[in-house]
Amino acid sequence: MSIRVPRNRPLLALLVTEALASDSRRAILRELLASPDGLMASELAKRLGLTLPTILSHIDKLAAAGLVRAVPYRRGGKVYKKYRAAGRRVAMDVDLALLSSIPPREVLEEKLASLVDKAREKGELPETMDPASVREVLGVDPGEAVILADYYNMSRDRIVDILVGEAEKLFQGKSEVQLSEIEEKLRVTTYWAVKVAGRLEELGIMEVKY
Repeated sequence: MSIRVPRNRPLLALLVTEALASDSRRAILRELLASPDGLMASELAKRLGLTLPTILSHIDKLAAAGLVRAVPYRRGGKVYKKYRAAGRRVAMDVDLALLSSIPPREVLEEKLASLVDKAREKGELPETMDPASVREVLGVDPGEAVILADYYNMSRDRIVDILVGEAEKLFQGKSEVQLSEIEEKLRVTTYWAVKVAGRLEELGIMEVKY
């Protein structure tokens, strides 16, 4: 099985190259490729002589790049995670002009926040965005639109963080809120409202009624 990174995923291409630049991460991939049934993080730590937090940090980077995936594993009535290599080959169609024009992370964060705000001014925040939608919202050039669309679609947790911060201000003093209120006040689709609701309850900020 091959992992494919198309031309319109410059950020994913960057994550793949960064993930593969580490000796330790390549060693993790080597162990996983040799163990098709998968390995637990603790097993990888023992085999490679690394601490569990270090292994988990490396796995996070490999997973973000789409090179490793987690698989639920039940043992003794408990559910654990095993990790497997997502494929044996990577096929990347890299546009070097796009790749080399990716701005620093702090700039991407600023542009993501702006995209989230301005998209909601025009209507509900969509679950995903393509370059054409980004151009319509921000008025950026085609290359930047490709980068920002890729970043938007890879940044669901970060988008939820932005929306949760706004929800806290909008619903300050309330211990309970309706899901429909989250959709209406934040100007988001049900997809994002459910994500925000889950985070609000997880953090103990307020209860959400569905």
